[in-house]
Amino acid sequence: MHIKHRSILEIAILTVITFGIYPFVWLFKTRNEINSLGADIPTAWLIFVPFGNIYFYYKYCEGFSTYVKRSNSTLEYFILTIIVFIGIKSFASTAPIACNFVFPAWMFTAFAISGYASNLMYLFIPMMVFQIGLNELLERKD
Repeated sequence: MHIKHRSILEIAILTVITFGIYPFVWLFKTRNEINSLGADIPTAWLIFVPFGNIYFYYKYCEGFSTYVKRSNSTLEYFILTIIVFIGIKSFASTAPIACNFVFPAWMFTAFAISGYASNLMYLFIPMMVFQIGLNELLERKD
């Protein structure tokens, strides 16, 4: 078993410092860790493929619930993940329209920064849930 203990604070800081790129690195790494436990999660490159990303996240949640949490709650984790990403997509698609028509130019910067922060928060929620589960599994094995 090759699971690495990661601090939630470390994940949050790396997510902010890398402007949201670290969650993809984290996803690739944790996918490999969960697969080392026996799961069958496909390549993480599917997250960039329309509809392939839904399949990937379902298999990721299935592997997490079966091999990490040892429960039959795949659907709960999958719904959490999908709701979070729908929130990001809906914000990302409406923010530019709202900024162009409602706010003056000087307010656009503040709105963009707050939007960036809320998107990172949405990314961070499932990462936190999954990483806490991986950390707990590591502690149970010790």
